[in-house]
Amino acid sequence: MDSATAADYAAGVLDDVASPEYSQWRIVYDVMNGRVYWRTRENMETRWFKPAAFDYSPATPVKIYDMNAPGGGDVTAAFVDYTYEANRALVDASFAGTEFLKDVPEETREALARYPETFGPAEEK
Repeated sequence: MDSATAADYAAGVLDDVASPEYSQWRIVYDVMNGRVYWRTRENMETRWFKPAAFDYSPATPVKIYDMNAPGGGDVTAAFVDYTYEANRALVDASFAGTEFLKDVPEETREALARYPETFGPAEEK
């Protein structure tokens, strides 16, 4: 069985046990081939990325990606540099698409959107 077929099989098992009301994502980690596969309730196409493709040095901008974005397949190149505006759009879209989160107060949304900015650079050891 190849990597994509194994990931599809694992995602199918997750589909079988998912709660239609509460399950948001199905994530499969393919450690042997260095890929992360997922599907979301909003987009059931299988997408994947290669964590090894990213530069994890402190000087490199943090990358983000909308897990619900349309399309499928390799989305490694679709990750973009983090900005507050991009993260706020993701936070707002997440709340808008979830019935029990739609009434989350503005100050909570703002705090969540700004949360990544509360981390400083890692100290060298």
